[in-house]
Amino acid sequence: MKTETIKQAIVRLDSLIKYFEESNEQFDLDAGLKNYEEAMKIVHKLKKELANYELKITEIQKKYQVENDLENHNADMGEE
Repeated sequence: MKTETIKQAIVRLDSLIKYFEESNEQFDLDAGLKNYEEAMKIVHKLKKELANYELKITEIQKKYQVENDLENHNADMGEE
């Protein structure tokens, strides 16, 4: 999911939340159920996308931690 698509999904999710917040006594159960399902699909997609970003961040951190560990080890070896 691209950044713009993520933004669009969040905007749509926000509009669905407002639908439920602003519903009055004339609540349409069928429309509410449809909107709830759409909101849950968006949340599911966003969670998956955020998990992918978290994984990428973790991989980057590990990569540079290994490089830093090697640099520190080499520096320590040169000090002896």
